[in-house]
Amino acid sequence: MTSKSIKREPSTYLVSAGDKPNQILKPIKGFASEPLVSLEEACQPLLGIIPRLKHYVNDAKKNSKNPANNLTQDESAAIRLYTMQWDSNLDDPHVSLYSHLNCILRQPDRKVLKPWFCYLKLFLTALAKLPPISGQNFWRGIRNEYTAKYIEDDETIWWGFSSCTKSLQVLKSDAFLGTTDKRSIFSIEIFDGRSVKDHSDFPEEEEVLLFPVVLIQFFLATYHDCHLERLGYHYNLARL
Repeated sequence: MTSKSIKREPSTYLVSAGDKPNQILKPIKGFASEPLVSLEEACQPLLGIIPRLKHYVNDAKKNSKNPANNLTQDESAAIRLYTMQWDSNLDDPHVSLYSHLNCILRQPDRKVLKPWFCYLKLFLTALAKLPPISGQNFWRGIRNEYTAKYIEDDETIWWGFSSCTKSLQVLKSDAFLGTTDKRSIFSIEIFDGRSVKDHSDFPEEEEVLLFPVVLIQFFLATYHDCHLERLGYHYNLARL
């Protein structure tokens, strides 16, 4: 981020109301055959969709020189762009790229994803190069009493990319979940997560990403807390 006075949207580490537990969507087909191109080329079809995208693409590239994990500059910049927060007073709830993308990933009409194919190819290629994280608990939440909707052994699918954090304090901060009003905290035992800390615009948040179409099982639901386990994928978007 060009200015650390810019804060992340509160939804970053929160479960989305757009994830409908019983909804089964069609697989996303076609993006895997797209060529790997520069971030600028990958985002060209999105310039008319996301405001001021070109500005943030330039910032992401400038801040992704000499990246870790043997990623190329474009691959690292694709991750950074996903984590970046747009500085905007617009009423549109989907201002930043990650908000747009995850909203689209939850749409039943898969044709609306076509402009995203080149970016998805670059972004998923970058994430696949990062070392997988397994057998650790991470945190996610929702500003509501959500756990009552699920019973033990329930399964659900999260269709978008899911951001988790290693830090419970980050989740409980006023910028995200807060410590007052109704809220639910999810402890997620995961495998195959990807830490994007070394490529993030907010490294202090220790963000871990789960790939889309992740299958989640619920355990030990209590009034404000719920333990989840990531079982696998309904289908593996990263390998299509």
